[in-house]
Amino acid sequence: MSKITKKIFEDYKYSNKILKNYKISHHKNIDKIIEILNPYIDEKYTKDPCNHKITGFDFLNDNEYKIKELSVEYDWIKISEKEYYSICRDNQKFSFKTEIKYDCIFEPDYDEIYYKKGIKSREYLRVYVNEWWSYGGNDNVSYDFLLTEVMDEQYLRKEKLKRLEIINERNW
Repeated sequence: MSKITKKIFEDYKYSNKILKNYKISHHKNIDKIIEILNPYIDEKYTKDPCNHKITGFDFLNDNEYKIKELSVEYDWIKISEKEYYSICRDNQKFSFKTEIKYDCIFEPDYDEIYYKKGIKSREYLRVYVNEWWSYGGNDNVSYDFLLTEVMDEQYLRKEKLKRLEIINERNW
């Protein structure tokens, strides 16, 4: 075998080893997140006793959340010039009015930024749960949690401090 093919095989084996380690650490992190979420999911099942298991979760940032007690907040969203003028025409034709505005920026270069008022996107976590009953049957449901409610800030600060300590030890 030539030196080039040996080098390619060695690099391939090395990258597979790194990939395997990353997959293992990824699954450990998923397990940690599921441990954090278990008490929140258990609260949902206090009145309705059935077996349940968290099957997955997604981190989302949009306005499709299913949190009922959450008030809807509006925010200014950037849009293109074409969309801005399209909304202007629609506002003139139809009775509904979409709030729009534009800002002119003069420094360093002249620029116009267009906005419309829309529902504020929020960071939340959607948790998928499989539930089943002793008399037969199962169902898949999902619950939404705001990240600020689920993630404890003290825990996050502790993790950041540990990382800073490790970095500080390496530098000394």
